Parts: sequence; structure tokens; C-alpha cells
Amino acid sequence: MARPALQSGPALQSRPAPYIEDNLAAVRPCGFDPGQVSVPTLLLHGGRDRVVPQLAGEWLAGRIPAAELWLRPEDGHITVMAAGDDALRWLAETDGPNSTAQSGRDHP
Repeated sequence: MARPALQSGPALQSRPAPYIEDNLAAVRPCGFDPGQVSVPTLLLHGGRDRVVPQLAGEWLAGRIPAAELWLRPEDGHITVMAAGDDALRWLAETDGPNSTAQSGRDHP
């Protein structure tokens, strides 16, 4: 029995270049120093993320001075799908550089 042909959608039309570029991004410098980020930054990371290890989120949060990391054990790679409303609420309550937001506060 012949194998069915792969369905070619937009992600595959340009060959593997975008896929390769995404994978290389994980091992190259990001082009800026995270320690220079001077505004409150919310990072969300799913415990079931099989694309980016949790240590990557922890590493980044440890280098951004005003970072708040939400580790969400039941979420996967696209954490914002489950935490979007909470993240927007955090954003509305965060007053940019003048924020009193504290890392480690209770979060959903």
C-alpha cells in the first residue's frame, strides 16, 4: 500500500527553511542582553511544553530584572491560549516602568 502524500500547507511551501530557522534560534544569541530589559515583563511557561524546556523560561526570567515568571504545569507550548485573560489582566495592572508589580506574586 502506498503512503499518502503529505498535505502541503503554507508552513511547508517554502521548504524547511522556516523550521530550520526556528530551531537555530534556540541555540544562537538572541541579539540583545536580557539584563537590559527595564520594564516589567511577564513570562508564561507551560509544564507540558515539549518544544521549549522549562529551564529556558527560568533562565530568561533570572536575567530580566523585572521579570515575573508564571509556571503553569498543565499548559503546553502555547500557554497564552489558556492564560490569555490572566495575562491581559496582569498587563492592565502593570504600570510600565513605574510598576509596583512584584515577581512571585500569586497568579493563576
